[in-house]
Amino acid sequence: MIIIKRYFDNNVFAFIASGARVKVHYHHCLQIVVSLNNPYDCIINGNSIKNNMGFVINQTIRHSCEAPQSQVLVLKINAASTLGIQLKNYLGGAPFVELNNIFPPEYFQSIFQLPSEKLNKEQLQKATGLFLERLLKECGLPQILVMQNDIRITAALEYINSNIDSQLNLQHIADVMHLSKDRARHFFIEQLRSPFMQYVLWLRIRKILEAVMYQNINLATACVQFGFTDQSHFTRIFKRLYGVPPTALLKHARFI
Repeated sequence: MIIIKRYFDNNVFAFIASGARVKVHYHHCLQIVVSLNNPYDCIINGNSIKNNMGFVINQTIRHSCEAPQSQVLVLKINAASTLGIQLKNYLGGAPFVELNNIFPPEYFQSIFQLPSEKLNKEQLQKATGLFLERLLKECGLPQILVMQNDIRITAALEYINSNIDSQLNLQHIADVMHLSKDRARHFFIEQLRSPFMQYVLWLRIRKILEAVMYQNINLATACVQFGFTDQSHFTRIFKRLYGVPPTALLKHARFI
């Protein structure tokens, strides 16, 4: 895969939901919503759009969704990442793009070769990565290339993962990489396509969700464990980034 796992893990927050009814909201990430079976209705930036199969939605664009008969793949994309920047450039300031205008109608049901319920997480990630590759190609955007981590970045990532439940700041990472703070900031973005604090925030959010889903830790405990003041603090940040409360996703979505 060209979009390798570490980019997917830390810059794309993806899940599958069925029968979604989402009230008007907005978020600071970019979003791709694509139906895997039946068309659905949306209101985006005041435009009512019916019987569409998917959209790429820009940052801070108010939208709602009615998809009671659809299973949808949702990708929330870090706007500061390479993929986020590419999609923002493609949108060119437009509030959204309809995927019906990019892909032929028969494509959507073939994103996953089998029903998603029959696929494990690794298979879902692979299929989603291939979808993103196809989207970039159809939009005329450059592919995200496989890169070998610089040894300093490898050390920094190991430090972050080992201390993700502690206070982290850029000076810690600069010391690990034996660089000045300013050089470490630029080097981190250059290597990982994401600002340091954004990377840490998205990683902490993922760790919290994984702790709740797979380790039987309650949400309030996980929030504090991974650096948030309390569950309310985490919920505010989560809603600002993704537009919906974490409890709703934990209840109704399957994470990829």
